[in-house]
Amino acid sequence: MKSTVLVASCAFLAGFIGNSSAALIIGGSDLLSSTYANQLETWLGEGPIALTNIFDKALGDDASDFHSAADGKGRTIVVMEAAESFGTGLSAIIGGYDPQSWSSLGIYNETPSDTDRTGFLFNLSSTSLFRQRLTTDLINNANAGIYQTGNAVGLGPTFGLGHDIHVDDNLTTGYSYMYSYGVNMPIGNSVVDGNPFDI
Repeated sequence: MKSTVLVASCAFLAGFIGNSSAALIIGGSDLLSSTYANQLETWLGEGPIALTNIFDKALGDDASDFHSAADGKGRTIVVMEAAESFGTGLSAIIGGYDPQSWSSLGIYNETPSDTDRTGFLFNLSSTSLFRQRLTTDLINNANAGIYQTGNAVGLGPTFGLGHDIHVDDNLTTGYSYMYSYGVNMPIGNSVVDGNPFDI
């Protein structure tokens, strides 16, 4: 099965604004339901969260618009709708948690220590969670988990070295090739359907 990802026209970036009594979405979202927000809250494991929509992709937006909104904002959650581009009809709400700030410096946010590898990817449609690989991950390259996010002005939200989730400059296409995320999972699977990436 092909697992190349086509990112839908609406991407959502949420930023943390502090604790609340339950998971809140400030400003609303077409992609992130309260059920999904509660699931993210559970995966974070920090108690109630409040999220604010700081970037909602509009027609014509590109990676520079994403970075203008996200760079230097601290930890974020990126949520997007993805679909296979080869006509299977499969779509999913996927994304990732970046515990560091995005930037446009053309470098990776790196986490050499296992204690800093707190980023994760998710598929909210299938309730699947993929944490950063640790140095104790024996079935894969122990250094793979170092690469948390890719930060370049010409890239949309990009997680991992695979790229585990990659969104192109136009914010409408991309792919998923798990490498830095997915503890004790085979390298090369897709966040969208769990199958191996196939061009």
